[in-house]
Amino acid sequence: MLEHLEVVGELLDEAEAGGGPEAMDRMRSRDKMPIRERIGHVLDPDSPFLEISPLAGYDSSYTVGGGFVVGIGVIAGVECVIVGNDPTVLGGAMTPYMSKKWMRAIE
Repeated sequence: MLEHLEVVGELLDEAEAGGGPEAMDRMRSRDKMPIRERIGHVLDPDSPFLEISPLAGYDSSYTVGGGFVVGIGVIAGVECVIVGNDPTVLGGAMTPYMSKKWMRAIE
């Protein structure tokens, strides 16, 4: 069981890394923030963020996470669905998993 949890933890780290360290460095060199940092700045301080389908795209040819972040967080005291594109993954191009996550967010 612990081995499976380790694998899930590694996959979540992979999803958070987006397009990888080089893509993150390139984004920062252009004075842009990665998507999860942008979401963190919008959320109320010390409020949780529940990411939905962070492992979308697992076991496919696409990056884990689908290049799109969807979750529920608190902004100005109101629970909100928050979505954001990760431009470090395929330059922000639409993937099938991004479409599925988008549809789930608007349900």
